Amino acid sequence: MFEARRSGDAGFSSSDLQILVKSSMVMDKAEHTALLRRIVSEASATPRDDRVRLHLSGHFCHAPRPELLQAIEDCGAVVVDDDLYHGTRYISTDVAEGIDPVAALADWYLQRDVNVPCPTRVKHGADWEDHLLQSVEASGAQGVIVLMAKFCEPHMLYYPELRRRLTERGVPHLLIETEHEGIPSSRSAPASRRSSNASAVPSSSAPEGRDPMSTAVMDSSNRLGITKAGGRMVADYWDGVFTARERGEQVVWYNGSAVNPIFQAAGLVWCHGEAFSARLAAQHLEGPAQLAGQEYGYIGELCSYARTHLGCAVLTRQSRNEDHIGVVGLVDQQELASRLPMPDFFVNAYAGCSTGQQWDTSRCRSCGATSPTRATWPARSGSRRRGTSPTSCTS
Repeated sequence: MFEARRSGDAGFSSSDLQILVKSSMVMDKAEHTALLRRIVSEASATPRDDRVRLHLSGHFCHAPRPELLQAIEDCGAVVVDDDLYHGTRYISTDVAEGIDPVAALADWYLQRDVNVPCPTRVKHGADWEDHLLQSVEASGAQGVIVLMAKFCEPHMLYYPELRRRLTERGVPHLLIETEHEGIPSSRSAPASRRSSNASAVPSSSAPEGRDPMSTAVMDSSNRLGITKAGGRMVADYWDGVFTARERGEQVVWYNGSAVNPIFQAAGLVWCHGEAFSARLAAQHLEGPAQLAGQEYGYIGELCSYARTHLGCAVLTRQSRNEDHIGVVGLVDQQELASRLPMPDFFVNAYAGCSTGQQWDTSRCRSCGATSPTRATWPARSGSRRRGTSPTSCTS
């Protein structure tokens, strides 16, 4: 049925096909198959009319509301293909027969991302934008509507590259953000609030016979002096990062866990993405990086740490290539946000976090096509992960 729609049959709307897919998730398989065969046998081919042909893309978790699908078609469009989870993505791969059922299900799970790549899964060898462009060409779609569920960070991280490729090919596209619906509220919310309030109340416990407030009086350290010394250390550290190239040192950008002692022991200059983003924000200097990230395509609801650091990657690349994307004013702030030296390689220290690993991939892309070496830390014993860079390694 999906192939027939892709080839020109407009007999079933996107809402109709979504109902067929969603019902297959909850019905007895034999019963659903029998009804589906009956629908197919009774259906007749309906040629496309002159409505605008669209490809629907995105929504990797819950199904878009039928009212939204209907509204799109009511605007004078016909959906000719999709990569929605409750659509082509769900039926893209069959479970192998004749082998161990558990092994067959595991293989099915892994192969789904090969047949229809998904940014929520970390498989660097699969390119969603290439697959989408091939699908658009095969179906004859004249435009793409991207449906993005709010706060879906893997989708947000990948969208700029998708937008860039569609623009390069001259494919009109529209981004629509949707709300998460149908998620029940927690019945334990009042208890959670009580626990939160309780944890916010300062503890009055103290050693027997001692005034609870006496601990503040007994502290004779010079906190102001310590704070100033710490500030100097932080400033010296970042100055060392900014001038690493002048000293001929190699630079690593990393995110996630604090693995910087390894870099320091290896004689590398390291920059932690979240730390630099926090520094810019504390100094109220994150504006240019946020704007650069926004103009590159990272929307405002993406994690602020990620958007700031990715914006810094964009500015660093532009300062090296003397490119410009329209960010004007705030010269001093932009100079600081773009002072990070281009890295020799990346290290991703988000073990098991697919969003963090997509952040790593997005940094490579933001820094240009010739990505440096990337390592993923820590690695599972005996495992190797493919990278998008010419050379990649697992540490």
